[in-house]
Amino acid sequence: MVNLVTADYVNSVVAGAGGISSAMLNNLITAASVMTQTYCRRQFVPNRWVEKYDATPVGYLMLRQIPVLALNLVTLYPQSASPLTCSPTQFDIQAGTGRISMLPDATAGFPDFWALGALAEDGLPALGRGIIQVDYTAGCGYLTVATAAIAPGFQTVPLAAMGGMAGEGNTLQPWQIAVGATLTVDPGLTTQESITVSGVSATTISATFAQPHADQAQVVGALIPADLQLAVALMVGNLLNQPDLTKSRESLGRTMGYEYFIRPGDLVLTPEIKAILGPYRDVLV
Repeated sequence: MVNLVTADYVNSVVAGAGGISSAMLNNLITAASVMTQTYCRRQFVPNRWVEKYDATPVGYLMLRQIPVLALNLVTLYPQSASPLTCSPTQFDIQAGTGRISMLPDATAGFPDFWALGALAEDGLPALGRGIIQVDYTAGCGYLTVATAAIAPGFQTVPLAAMGGMAGEGNTLQPWQIAVGATLTVDPGLTTQESITVSGVSATTISATFAQPHADQAQVVGALIPADLQLAVALMVGNLLNQPDLTKSRESLGRTMGYEYFIRPGDLVLTPEIKAILGPYRDVLV
């Protein structure tokens, strides 16, 4: 898992964070980032996913990872004959919710291949098509593509976009690739690697690449929502500044006394932080 905030951001939010070593602060940031992603049951940094879903008669799918940055390929696996591959252009994509559905074709019809045993558009049996495989890229960030092949070594690479807007609703944020940015090339593939941008122009980035990448290789960068960053920073503060509440019983004089018990983590993942993380949590049903 990747850290969701920087040390500079935590220092701007958490009192006392500057009083510990950089190594210890980074360890606390890693711990808080892991706890956040574990609690929310999702990774936030963009990645490429290949997932299989059971076919359904409702005509749409709800993808597990959000927001969706790109739909790469949809493949329907039958029990016999050949798989049916579908172009991403055949789908309506709601990035924020992860909902994808078929667009009407030129005859205003909808190919009903979602349902097991349904008829295909041409009237032929669907041959027991029951598994839908979706290849897509998703996460809190932005996506662009290299418009030329990339060779190993120091290279200047043209990109389809150097900036724009990413996210939806209250998470919509501007992005702009700058010197020092950490980007991931070919996320989710065997050629995946992280690079640090050392130079930029209006249409290109310069960086050192460890391996080759094909033309149209995806390039993604993280763009963590502000409220999510705040939650992680507050958790770091709780890890750093939490009081010692190991005492379970205390007596005050002859007539007063109290005792309490705490569950591990209650002082770190507080109700206030859970309220911030609530909209990002994947709820199991």
